[in-house]
Amino acid sequence: MAALHQPGRALEVVKERLAPGGRLYLFNQEPGWKTPEPAEQFGARLGDVLSSAGFGSERVVVKDFGGAAVAGVVACSGR
Repeated sequence: MAALHQPGRALEVVKERLAPGGRLYLFNQEPGWKTPEPAEQFGARLGDVLSSAGFGSERVVVKDFGGAAVAGVVACSGR
């Protein structure tokens, strides 16, 4: 996911265009995530990246679909 590995300009553009008090929802699923743990780790790292980029990380959401886990982060504009 580019927002985690190369956040730079992409997150700057989102932050510029997100309305004050607006929310950013990012979700990801990797084929290797067979349990919730790797998804939780990913969500925590992504939350840190978003915080460093000036977003407020509101929560990390992880859902186990029985052999496939999904991670999501809800962030706010910070303005």
